[in-house]
Amino acid sequence: MALDQMKYISAEAQRQVSRYTISDRDIYISIAGTIGLVGKIPAQLDGANLTENAAKITAIQKNSDRDFILYYLGSRVGQFQIKQRIGGSTQPKLALNRIETIEIPTPDLPTQTRIASVLSAYDDLIENNEKRIKILEEMAERLYREWFVKFQFPGHEKVRLIDSGTEYGKIPEGWEVKKLGDIIDLRTGLSYKASHLAETGIPIATMGIVSTKTRFQYDHLKFYDIDSDERFYLNIGDIVLCTHDVTQKKEVIGYPAIIPADIGKKIILGANLFGVKLKKEYVYNFIYHLLRSSMFRDRMRAFAKGTNILFIKRSDILNCNFVEPSNKILAQYDLVTDPINSLIGKLTVENRNLSKTRDLLIPQLVTGKREVKN
Repeated sequence: MALDQMKYISAEAQRQVSRYTISDRDIYISIAGTIGLVGKIPAQLDGANLTENAAKITAIQKNSDRDFILYYLGSRVGQFQIKQRIGGSTQPKLALNRIETIEIPTPDLPTQTRIASVLSAYDDLIENNEKRIKILEEMAERLYREWFVKFQFPGHEKVRLIDSGTEYGKIPEGWEVKKLGDIIDLRTGLSYKASHLAETGIPIATMGIVSTKTRFQYDHLKFYDIDSDERFYLNIGDIVLCTHDVTQKKEVIGYPAIIPADIGKKIILGANLFGVKLKKEYVYNFIYHLLRSSMFRDRMRAFAKGTNILFIKRSDILNCNFVEPSNKILAQYDLVTDPINSLIGKLTVENRNLSKTRDLLIPQLVTGKREVKN
């Protein structure tokens, strides 16, 4: 649950809707919009308010394990039952009386608890990895700001600041204001037909894989049913940039993603993305964090054009100014941040594998096809 996206109401409104609160012992289920999302709220949000798009499953009997029910409803079989009960055509909705008709397996309580414990262990590992990833990301971003924004890099005390003659003002001696096109090139992706997208095939990276919350959005990876020209293939670790934004919020326009190690040997660079090609050594980690920096983000938002769909041009990115550090500092930064980025990559792949295993286990365990031994 993204606590930073919580909404708040006044004390007066709270009194009027007090019966629409949820306990940390309940299960919430979305009944409109994206129907069928289920979960539980953390203890610190016990007593929070529910919106009209969600309902709560409450007063769970003592012979039933809340987490077992939760995992069942989130499984493929549980989601199938939910989808069967959605009504309405123009505005689909899941009626409360239909939720009550969902059939749930009823093994004895100790069995339910053991199953929930196994699945919770996977969730705990995933959550811990996510916390580690967040800390590592913050550490790398803090290093970037210290070295290249505040100019507090190793040995900065012995380097004098000189006037750059640009909007950057004074910069360390030996550093230069350059254009991104001096150290990177951008290649365009494959314009594909929707009819060639399939359930399986060669992975194709589209704008959906770019997210400000993670380095790669697996859920939006698509597949292409025919082979592609070699010039459109990406390698593990390649940086891609999103060129379009359909949300009008300008969140992902110009934002980077990194191709993870578990994608496979082949992945196609799709339309609405630029592939970043480095022209210089020691700049991989620097470039990645530069593209994520607030300064670069602000510039990309300013460059965004379009009405219904926003886009940025290749020339706008390549002509963007930045302060290039000396080769010595770039090499030092690469040495310091490479282990951080490598660990983030490993934890990301580990979480992907944990999620796959958990998702395979859920339907087998909750339906009794697979037993949990003591």
